[in-house]
Amino acid sequence: MPAAGAAPEQLHVLRTEPPAGAPLLLLIHGAGGDHTVWGHQIQALRRHAGLVLPDLPGHGRSAGPARGDVASMAQSLAALAGGSGGRPFFVGGHSMGGAIALQLALDRPGRFAGIALIGAAARLAVSQRVLQAIADDASSAVTMLTRLAYADGTSPEVIEAGRQYLSRCDPQTLLADFTACSRFDVRDRLDDLPQPVLCVTGGADRLVLPAAIEATIALLRRGAAEVVPGAGHLVMIERPDEVNRILAGWIASVTGGSSSPAP
Repeated sequence: MPAAGAAPEQLHVLRTEPPAGAPLLLLIHGAGGDHTVWGHQIQALRRHAGLVLPDLPGHGRSAGPARGDVASMAQSLAALAGGSGGRPFFVGGHSMGGAIALQLALDRPGRFAGIALIGAAARLAVSQRVLQAIADDASSAVTMLTRLAYADGTSPEVIEAGRQYLSRCDPQTLLADFTACSRFDVRDRLDDLPQPVLCVTGGADRLVLPAAIEATIALLRRGAAEVVPGAGHLVMIERPDEVNRILAGWIASVTGGSSSPAP
């Protein structure tokens, strides 16, 4: 069964026991979120890796305050990037979480076996209009962002659940997150990453555009992209089976293991 607990800096972390010989996978949520965004991944991916799912400072059940930049967010997870008992250790994240994953890998050369970016790129452009909308009226901004985050045709029930999820975040934390995203740019450091980097993106993502993914891949030594047609920014919620298959297969390809689910 998954186990929850506190780590240094009073982080709430959900962990699953790794199968015999399996790697570890640290997955980091995006702006305004918490670890529950990975609800569709836990049961599927725990067959392939021991999962480490934190709530960032000031998010979910973790104590605050929230951090104001991606580098500080990455530093807050430093203890989770420690010992792995000799297992391969992967790191990944969605959107802002992908930026944090990149920062962690850059700050700790050679620590991770691979990096998975889900709806994320080496530069996360956020318009001043979005930042001002959050500052002026966070509730209306959440509604706008939620509509943008899902592809056309997504069920109203899923979109409403997403709106309620994002509404749980304190408005100041939400603004801090999007401000941190607007300042994130590590394009000039990507050549420092020798390990494989996988970019998973929805073909209909309106928040992190294909051009940003393509620019990131072009600067990586070992970059690869997987596009899920018709999915939006929250691809792991809209198309969980495809994303779980992609991630499990990628981990297996890097470690030389099997991506077949355990019985």
